Amino acid sequence: MQNTAFLDRLTRTGAISAPPFWRSARRILKKKPAPAPEFLSALYQKLCAQMFPDGLPEIPTLTADEMAYLTALEAALANRRDGFDPYLDRLPLPEGALAGSRVEAQYARFEQAVRESHLLAVMRLGMEATPFDPASHTIGVHNIALHTAILAKRPASRLTCRWSARRRWDTISENSAAGVRT
Repeated sequence: MQNTAFLDRLTRTGAISAPPFWRSARRILKKKPAPAPEFLSALYQKLCAQMFPDGLPEIPTLTADEMAYLTALEAALANRRDGFDPYLDRLPLPEGALAGSRVEAQYARFEQAVRESHLLAVMRLGMEATPFDPASHTIGVHNIALHTAILAKRPASRLTCRWSARRRWDTISENSAAGVRT
């Protein structure tokens, strides 16, 4: 996406329906769009129906304007300039982290499915179009799991967790045969 002002607006406002961002977004659309809440909700519903078409008589297709907006949104989300947010940005997988892993092919399919379904844009739209925040939970859980897996792969940081009688996690070093808390 060449319109850097458009990308900057998303970065500064945070919300994709915030007035400055929406004014910029409307400029790329061919037809006069519905108000932001209606447009974003309709786009969200169509994308969800494409991901989960069960029972639908036909899978909805996006209009040219919806596709233009989605493309711009995905470019803006991929080029955020306000720093990493663990609830909005997926933690990048370190290069070579999956080499030889039993889940290497599965993770590649996961990445492909995320791209093809526009999942990150759908979750971001969901934050705006619904009373729920699917992005923060889903991305946060992904980041915690990925970070934990990365740490667990390092020999010096192998940890075992157990549930204590006081219902809290105690982290016990694997190297501590005596069970000394670390």
